[in-house]
Amino acid sequence: MRRSIVLLVSLLFLLLVGAITPLSAGADDAAQTSPLIVSMDNTSNYLTVPANEVTRTGTTADGLSLATALDGDTTGMQSDFVRISFEQSFEAAETDAEKTAAIRSAADDVERRQQALERRDRAAVAAYANGSMTAAEFTRERARIHRTAEQLRTTIQHVDAVARADDNYSPSARIRVRLADIGGELEVLQGPASAHVSRAAGGETSGQIIYAETSGEGYTLAYVTDDSYVRETYLGAERDENATDTFTEADVPRGNAARLRGYELYPWVTNHSLSPAVQGLGRSGIYRFTADFTDGELTAYIDGGTTNVFRESQRHKLSAMPVSNTITAHNESLDMRVNKTYESGPLHVDLSHNETSVPANATVAVNGQPVGHTGSDGSLWLVEPRGPDRITATTGDNETVSVYLPD
Repeated sequence: MRRSIVLLVSLLFLLLVGAITPLSAGADDAAQTSPLIVSMDNTSNYLTVPANEVTRTGTTADGLSLATALDGDTTGMQSDFVRISFEQSFEAAETDAEKTAAIRSAADDVERRQQALERRDRAAVAAYANGSMTAAEFTRERARIHRTAEQLRTTIQHVDAVARADDNYSPSARIRVRLADIGGELEVLQGPASAHVSRAAGGETSGQIIYAETSGEGYTLAYVTDDSYVRETYLGAERDENATDTFTEADVPRGNAARLRGYELYPWVTNHSLSPAVQGLGRSGIYRFTADFTDGELTAYIDGGTTNVFRESQRHKLSAMPVSNTITAHNESLDMRVNKTYESGPLHVDLSHNETSVPANATVAVNGQPVGHTGSDGSLWLVEPRGPDRITATTGDNETVSVYLPD
């Protein structure tokens, strides 16, 4: 009860402040209200695995994987079977009761698979955390989980669409809510980095270097493309499925309460987005907060029980990411400049010949592990791992220069 009163007071305060002045555009106090949301200046705050809980970090090159692609095909056929079986049962039904039974049967089937998929996801996180899975194995398992969740979600949406399209039948509110709940639980098993690994496994897109870190109950996957930085983070401890949905206890509609919580946690994004939005996923207690801004996009899933973000994905233009620190190094022939943003964020390496300022092509390694090449423009973007780290660039003539990134 006390928690409900505190939330109500906070919401009323935010409404009053919002009517007078916009939210602060710089770093905010989100760290005080949710210590796992890191406050940033001039860019989006972000969800993070707590530094003292990180047990494993690593990188892996994703790409073609026959096993991963075949697994996706198998789960696709299983989802097709559920869909086709439902369609046949629903079309053959002669009464409302029979149609309802067909919907429930399909929902039961998808829900069993969804719950099994959640257990599989938790097992993968734990396995990577304890060292029984490599970074490559973990990212591919996440890709398979993403793909399966995507296909099952499509199936449950199809069941809902078929039921609603029948002019002679109206599914009950309870059934519609159940289908939305299952769809919501499947949605939060997906993520953009996992999706990229899945597409790369099937040859649909080119591979990238994927950064993966984990605790016992959470993980972050991140990668950079030619012009973008993408990350997904999940923190299992921030999701309490058995707790009362606090947003339903507020004196404002639950959607408004969740939206204000999103504004509180992501003020810079809120101020730089034309249309931040929130949607409750059925009655699951999950609220999707989304915002598109000039140089990126954010999707955060807020749990009604904890009122905290438990899953988040972000995409940013690399050129728009603010630099937090620049470290340089020189030798007799090379100049190296490294621009940092934050740990697990994008990091830029710039290499040139010091006498001519001509860009230098070199292999870049992090703590001795190659992660890419600067190329003809002398530039390479990568994901900054948890420090301390040594970034080394080695040219084809075996000229080497290094910088040390402190913790």
